[in-house]
Amino acid sequence: MTPIPAVIRTAEEAALDFVLLTTCDYQGGRRDELERLIESVKKSVAEHGLRVRHYLLLQRCQETDPAPEVPAYTELMRVGRQVSLSAARNLMLRKVHADGVLAQARTVCFPDDDAWYPDGTLSAIATLFARDAQLGVIICRYASSPVTIKECPGGLALARRPGSKAFVVNASSNTLFVRASVVEHVRYFDERLGVGAALNGGEDLDFALRARAWAKGHALWLDAPLVGHRDKNRTLRARYFTGSLYAIARSSGDPGVAVQALRKIAVGLYMVVTGDFAPRDWLHSVRVGLQGRSQPEPEVSSQ
Repeated sequence: MTPIPAVIRTAEEAALDFVLLTTCDYQGGRRDELERLIESVKKSVAEHGLRVRHYLLLQRCQETDPAPEVPAYTELMRVGRQVSLSAARNLMLRKVHADGVLAQARTVCFPDDDAWYPDGTLSAIATLFARDAQLGVIICRYASSPVTIKECPGGLALARRPGSKAFVVNASSNTLFVRASVVEHVRYFDERLGVGAALNGGEDLDFALRARAWAKGHALWLDAPLVGHRDKNRTLRARYFTGSLYAIARSSGDPGVAVQALRKIAVGLYMVVTGDFAPRDWLHSVRVGLQGRSQPEPEVSSQ
């Protein structure tokens, strides 16, 4: 197997390979998982020469609370209350925009506090973005038992253009990598969506679809679990159905995404048949979710 290069750089050198945005409920019992993420990024920096800036927002964390030990490239932020995932990411994005970091960076990603990167994942993503200046978005899969890029047949040759179904099914906060210049235009997450918001879930898919549209479809799909994260819990599909449908409906001007909206509705109906979704709840979710078609702009708080 051909060795995977550490990072291929171009003449237009970016000062940062990655800007990472992570939020953590500091009283939520996930400090060990957060440490695993921090260590996986440190390993990528040490072994592959990556240059990163990691924004870490600690929720329910006062200024007097002891902070975790973090590398020098980490920008530690605190908020004393708990906020939704979309609002938390927007707090970090405001800081990123204010710092002018995107102009110095190539790629932005949004790992959860309980995610982690197997050896070579970030290096492979950095190489793919450096090879193709038009590439705007990369997605992959995640799993509780992820693989390294070296374990994938063909290595980086695994990357291909995703169809709408592959993109909608697999784009998530943990598997989404966006060129920094695209993030400059997409800007913020929709605060109607996401855990803790009015509509559970969908904020990451919405951001990903808007990023792909801005990048004019220049996206790549790595069909392998190259990010570590707990496996999908299928019992939660009904809980996140409305937000996900809302996100898909917003981008349904794309014919391929419109088909995925119909598919999503059909999956919900199947869940009604199997008893996983109450008929009244399904009808309500479809009605609210389809309202995304008339909401071209995300709702973002002024805080």
